[in-house]
Amino acid sequence: MNLFTELQRRNVFRVGMAYLVAGWLVAQVVQLAADSFGAPGWIMKMLIVALVIGFPAVLFFSWAFELTPEGLKRESEVDRNQSISHHTAKRLNYATMAMVLAAVVVVLADRHYFVTPGDQPLQSQPAATEQPAAQPDADPVSQGQASVGTPASDRSIAVLPFVNMSDDPENEYFADGLAEELLNRLAQLPELRVAGRTSSFQYKGRNEDLRDIAAALNVAHILEGSVRRSGEQVRITAQLIRASDGSHLWSQAYDRTMDDVFAVQDEISENVAANLDVVMDEERRELMRRVGVPDVDAFIAYQRAWKVFLDAHEKPDIVASLRAANELFAEATRLYPGFGDAWYWQTDLHQHILIAETSTLEELEEAQLENDRMLRAAAEHAKTPVQSANSSFTRAIFSNDWSSIRTLLERSLAVQACAGPNWAETLGPFGLEQESFKRQEKYRECTGNMSSVTAIRRWNEALMLTGRIEESLAAVDEAITQLGQSESLSRRRVWSLLALKRWDEAVEEARLIDIDSHTRGSTLAETLAAAGRMDEADAAAKRWLNSGSTDPSSRLTMFAALGQADQANELAARMDARPGGNIILASAVLHCLCGAIWDIDQTPNFKARLQEAQLDWPPARVLEFPSNPF
Repeated sequence: MNLFTELQRRNVFRVGMAYLVAGWLVAQVVQLAADSFGAPGWIMKMLIVALVIGFPAVLFFSWAFELTPEGLKRESEVDRNQSISHHTAKRLNYATMAMVLAAVVVVLADRHYFVTPGDQPLQSQPAATEQPAAQPDADPVSQGQASVGTPASDRSIAVLPFVNMSDDPENEYFADGLAEELLNRLAQLPELRVAGRTSSFQYKGRNEDLRDIAAALNVAHILEGSVRRSGEQVRITAQLIRASDGSHLWSQAYDRTMDDVFAVQDEISENVAANLDVVMDEERRELMRRVGVPDVDAFIAYQRAWKVFLDAHEKPDIVASLRAANELFAEATRLYPGFGDAWYWQTDLHQHILIAETSTLEELEEAQLENDRMLRAAAEHAKTPVQSANSSFTRAIFSNDWSSIRTLLERSLAVQACAGPNWAETLGPFGLEQESFKRQEKYRECTGNMSSVTAIRRWNEALMLTGRIEESLAAVDEAITQLGQSESLSRRRVWSLLALKRWDEAVEEARLIDIDSHTRGSTLAETLAAAGRMDEADAAAKRWLNSGSTDPSSRLTMFAALGQADQANELAARMDARPGGNIILASAVLHCLCGAIWDIDQTPNFKARLQEAQLDWPPARVLEFPSNPF
């Protein structure tokens, strides 16, 4: 009798097959339980190791022992004249068939019923008290609009960050990238209104009631999910939830390789769109596909960069921190040269260098060249009209030719779905007050009332520029209630109080701001000057200047408020003669909201830019400083 026949007679093959089916079934059940209860990933790893070790042991056992009607016996004790092997084979066949049937049931349950952490019914998610972090000035993608103060449209949705279920925390970048890719795809459908990334990602790691999140973002639906990655294998779950009652409109789990991730993104986005009653055709599928990043490593590098980028805006040495972010953004563009957003956000470093008064001439010239080069690349690789418009406008405003500024700004506003281009708000006081209000109103509509301190500052400025002073104060008071007290919000509150001529309240609020603050420490001196308390204003100004602040916008405002015309003109002329000076001067006017704060003839370059763009001088005057000589 040869070895193959003997293995067959002793049912080694059948036992091996039954073990494989049983092992797979056990692994699936444990995986479902682990996903549902948030168990650590090492449990699955230990189980797989145990199953692998157990396989040869089971084969050896089946070779050495036989299951008989009398019980388990050693092979040497079995009477081979009886039909014992056939008896065992039938039992093994029945057992294997039963396990295969059970496996089918598990697969169906996995597809339709089981959920992962973050997928629980709304009632089980307690509200968190954590406050959202401050966000950078604009959103890296363009989104659909939602209306604040009106019922959310049935075709509105927020994509929350996917939960990283892997042991490796580095896989969180992959999970974030996947969620952003889905958001980008859905945002291209004109029928849908999609909350922006900055707005929806502020809920990352916060176990809040989905109804509260949906209400804050003014959407009717939430897309959430989880990712478990191990090497090249990835398990992605996604589910679409109706916020009003917490019901699951659609859910799916995908076990794929990394090579299949892009197909999964297409399938998820198409299923979500279909469940929101968007009729999918090839044109809409192409709209979604064209914004995708066809390189997993590139969008992981981008997510790494984005985290460093966000953190940089909370650090004192923002330029050094942004350099670290740019190394990662550059890695993303190296892996995928067509990554328009990665090109665009690299410019933030160079723009900060351009507006820093301490930058050397060599640093300024290099920053100006790099800023222009990267904005050209961002415009070249833009995949949507919004990306193209924002890149082109930003490039123009940092140039020495503003003749196309109005056209580019109108183009940006026409296609704006959420965040407009960076720096557009600086033109508001120069006869574009209504356009500024419309931009901020659109941004507010799709991000909710309290998306960030930066958004509140811009909303406050837009309201003040259009004469809505009481509304501007109410918006800041509401933001302080929702987001907590901050020096930035205190300054906005001071400006609203000054515009209402509530001097004592304004001075009291200004005292909450650290007088040594680099950019806001001048507030007390300016407030006292507006109230006509000049001796106190002079003393506060000297203290702030002695703190070593070099912020040109704050200094220009303070010089004008104190009536120091020579100092204001000298500083404005110096800024006008350097690269980036146009942005600094425009920002100073917005910072002040008090009309002219230097003699325009002292800044011939800036004057020429205003004339090219047909912008107004003097700019809008909302606040009155009695000693302002201009």
